[in-house]
Amino acid sequence: MHPKPSIPDGDGAIDRIYAGDEEGKLWRADYNASSGTWSAKVKFNGSRPITGAPDVAGNTVIFSTGIYFNPSTQGDTG
Repeated sequence: MHPKPSIPDGDGAIDRIYAGDEEGKLWRADYNASSGTWSAKVKFNGSRPITGAPDVAGNTVIFSTGIYFNPSTQGDTG
């Protein structure tokens, strides 16, 4: 997992974290300042691993899926 902190309200405190896992799920964890707790839920459920850290641009989350390079899965290039 490669987490990406986010500050959606612009107050300088991390309120949200996005992270992907090897099962293809993109998670969003939100901080509740009044209770001091974090809650997480799946925002995307794909069939391939999320292989890099997500990025946040405004209200858009960008991430990539795929597989890590494995020489044993490559065909003959000769």
